[in-house]
Amino acid sequence: MAIITLSLDSIGLQFGLWIYPFNMFPFITGYLPWDLTLLPVSMMLMIEVKPQWSPLLKGFIYAVLASFVGEPIAIYLDLYKPILWNSLYSFPIYILLFLLSNKIAKSKKFNSRFS
Repeated sequence: MAIITLSLDSIGLQFGLWIYPFNMFPFITGYLPWDLTLLPVSMMLMIEVKPQWSPLLKGFIYAVLASFVGEPIAIYLDLYKPILWNSLYSFPIYILLFLLSNKIAKSKKFNSRFS
């Protein structure tokens, strides 16, 4: 998931959909801590909590929290500035990312390798 979020973030930056006012690391575009830790770890936590719940419901909850709580907080803290982007656009992307992550995490092939 970290690779996918890093790729999508790079695409958004290249198309000028958003910017990051501060570079965390010189010579590296994007906001690596967000892409490599916060999103994947929060997604893993959401997958593990209440495993009996529907993945679609959990994806919806995750998307609401990430799009309409997390992104506005990042904007308020001046970590992220949307240019041609709206949090509403992120909502279905977060649902799809969650469902994909959940499918990979729950797959028998993935689990058989690590058990």
